[in-house]
Amino acid sequence: MRLNMVTAAVLLSALWALCALLFLLFRALKSGHVPFQAPHQGSPLKGLLFAFGKGMTPWEKESAGNHLGTYLTGILYHMAIFFGLLRLLWSLTRVPFPLPTPSAAFLLIGSIAGLGLLVKRLLTPGLRSVSRFDDWFSNLSVDLFLLLGALATLSPSLTLPFHLSAILLFLTLPLGKIRHCFFFFAARTFLGLFFGRRGSFQKRPL
Repeated sequence: MRLNMVTAAVLLSALWALCALLFLLFRALKSGHVPFQAPHQGSPLKGLLFAFGKGMTPWEKESAGNHLGTYLTGILYHMAIFFGLLRLLWSLTRVPFPLPTPSAAFLLIGSIAGLGLLVKRLLTPGLRSVSRFDDWFSNLSVDLFLLLGALATLSPSLTLPFHLSAILLFLTLPLGKIRHCFFFFAARTFLGLFFGRRGSFQKRPL
């Protein structure tokens, strides 16, 4: 009975996060829109493809090319997070997760990657000076989620702590910086459509 209640709590907290994020997006969209004055110079669709494709490569981003290790660690970290969400969804079915050992290893590596990024933030004066409680809490809550996901994959008896960490993550997701995982897609979409329309992503036409 307890597990059923926790499962319901996971679903309700996920629903809360989704509704709150959609509300924040709607509020941002309602904040105002400046109509275009200049004529089309490019293709919004090509701009969109660029924003989610070549525009994500390190040589097209401002500083990623100079911090390739951090960039790749971040990619690994976010891949593990999405995999962790898949692992969470699968755990609600109570069906054994396939390939438990490599799956757990990937989640554990993701957790270590996130912790490594946090340590870099701590040791880098410029990053440390602009860091606040939200930065630390967001990172550690995600790291805990990945770690418990790895442990629950190897030992199903630890599914309850994994679910509790997911509830904490979903409840706080719209309230802090973790919400960038949702607004990233919205921001890249608007970026691609706007600059694609202007044809200003590259020196040559898109």
